[in-house]
Amino acid sequence: MLAKVKNASGRIGIFVVRYGHVSIARQLIGANCQLNLGARSRQAGNQTALHFAVRHGHEQIVRLLLEAGCDVNLVCIKLY
Repeated sequence: MLAKVKNASGRIGIFVVRYGHVSIARQLIGANCQLNLGARSRQAGNQTALHFAVRHGHEQIVRLLLEAGCDVNLVCIKLY
């Protein structure tokens, strides 16, 4: 399952964070995924996993990402 969620660049699966899959997010973080890469689609606006977790109210994942060293200073280009 982990291989299907982690893409070629090692970026954490944005959908895992977006939909609040804590156990899978924990596994990806443990597998050294790149936490600070943003989703590149036009609709995503270069949001990182942390942006998605905060936006969708997944407090436990936010905590995991912060403890893992996510950069809190990255800015996305999409405004809400």
